[in-house]
Amino acid sequence: AVRSAKTKNKSERNAVQRVLRRASKSLVGKLCRFEGVVSTAIQANPNISALVWGGVKFVLVIARDIFDS
Repeated sequence: AVRSAKTKNKSERNAVQRVLRRASKSLVGKLCRFEGVVSTAIQANPNISALVWGGVKFVLVIARDIFDS
């Protein structure tokens, strides 16, 4: 009983991971489309927004590299 519960739990985790990976890949692709627009808008007033966008852009680049490999 314990072994079947572990197997079921593992397969459920794998299913959730697959769904999250597909959703994340789609979201990253959509956000990357607007990368240039956001960068241009931030140049107008780069106080705090440039720091925030730098962090977001870093995460997008890493995510894109993970999904492309």
